[in-house]
Amino acid sequence: MRYAGLALAFMSSSCFAFSGPMAKYLITAGLTPFEAVWARMAGAGLLLVAVLAVTRPRALRISRSRLPFFGLYAVMAVAGVQSLYFVAITRLPVGIALLLVYMAPVMVVAWVRLVRKVRLAPAAYVGAVVAVVGLGIVAEVWQEVRLDALGLVLGLLAGACSAGYFLMNDSFGADVDPLGSSPGG
Repeated sequence: MRYAGLALAFMSSSCFAFSGPMAKYLITAGLTPFEAVWARMAGAGLLLVAVLAVTRPRALRISRSRLPFFGLYAVMAVAGVQSLYFVAITRLPVGIALLLVYMAPVMVVAWVRLVRKVRLAPAAYVGAVVAVVGLGIVAEVWQEVRLDALGLVLGLLAGACSAGYFLMNDSFGADVDPLGSSPGG
């Protein structure tokens, strides 16, 4: 089961990384960034709901009291990340925009330390920095050094929404199936 989670995480990151170049192509073809986001989210959400309805219907059950939480989760953690990221890539190179979104681990570590006042192991700080530096190397961010102030702000806001996604996941209880929360978020 441990390797299944790792495989899902790898597949998820790969799909997200692929979405930037694909979105850039769709936007160049005439779609607005928001149209590209909504088409992507609607297609992925419908596909996942269909698969879960057949293979794991209980995963789709969410109590009425949790609906506001999941509404916020869907808007901020998914639509916010995707929309802000897709607009950012219209103003920045994909690698730079992706790097800004992947500042989320650093933001999570900062939030947990400064707001929740939780002492973290040094490995948490090292891991957050290594993740960002590693992505910077893989994306070769030094290749395209074209920066735009609004693009930088939007990319950082996408990163903040992504950090919110991780922090909100911490609020899921045993009553929420992680796969069931995915179509809305």
